[in-house]
Amino acid sequence: MKKIISLILTLLVMLSFAGCTKEVEPKVETEKINVNVASLKGPTGMGMVRLLEDKPNFGENIEVNYSIESAPDLLKSKLLNKEIDIAALPTNLASIMYNKTEGSYQLGAVNTLGVLYVVTSRDDIKSINDLNDKEIGVSSKGSVPDFIFNYILNKNNIENININYIVEHGNLAKQLISGDRDLALLPQPFVTMVTMKNKNLKIAMDIQEEFRNIEGQDRHIPMGCIVIRKEFAQNHPQVVEQFLKEYENSIKWTSENVVEASKLIEKFEILPSAKMAELAIPKSNLVYIDSKDSKDMLDKFYELLMNFNPKSIGGKIPDESFYY
Repeated sequence: MKKIISLILTLLVMLSFAGCTKEVEPKVETEKINVNVASLKGPTGMGMVRLLEDKPNFGENIEVNYSIESAPDLLKSKLLNKEIDIAALPTNLASIMYNKTEGSYQLGAVNTLGVLYVVTSRDDIKSINDLNDKEIGVSSKGSVPDFIFNYILNKNNIENININYIVEHGNLAKQLISGDRDLALLPQPFVTMVTMKNKNLKIAMDIQEEFRNIEGQDRHIPMGCIVIRKEFAQNHPQVVEQFLKEYENSIKWTSENVVEASKLIEKFEILPSAKMAELAIPKSNLVYIDSKDSKDMLDKFYELLMNFNPKSIGGKIPDESFYY
């Protein structure tokens, strides 16, 4: 009889513990998570079109809000106010944001390499040395394209060149289209735009190739990237990881499906027309290089910019914590 009572008591205790275990199971998260993703028009934003179109599911109660900004200054303002969780932007702006916000934004991946080209209607511009004794239009004195171009000129000992600075890419493009200028440095998609509108214009030089001729064939110019708000990544690491994977797939799809991607680029007003996008994509060097693999490339690029003007990267080269 005592054994039976003892067994019954043991079973009751076991059932009691089982009930307690069930009560302390983790509660399912029901709070809604808003993810604010922003990009700029142009090559920096082209790789995101598949995400904009498909709006992949990131999980229950997770809503992703996409926006395309036309001006870097507007995006910069939103980043400073920490209104954006993930953004596609120029690499120098990523460094500026990291330094100005005391590390609030980290680099997730590089998404765009060199997009600069020398465009001309002349027949005597075949190499970098042919720029001697020429006048060339360059937009925005003291900008990243200006620093890259002058770095290449210096390394090639091109001293007798007259650089005529124009305020904006658009104004310089208009001069080329009208025939008022016959030689200029421009980024994509302006290169595609001017060669579409003036059939006498052609690409004379790929600035990334000129850069590699100096630095080595394994070197690149990292122009665009993805940044992530650090606090958001700490609170929702699984969302960030999934986004980066989806974004990598979107870039790959864009590069491999140029015609279909071009239609989406026009649809989301990243470029004015699908035809322009179709011609620009192959020359926009869309890539996905994660933060770990892009660190060495970015460190050297930031050092180059730092030597021209520290303000161009926010005063200093980002430290290890910059890389997600």
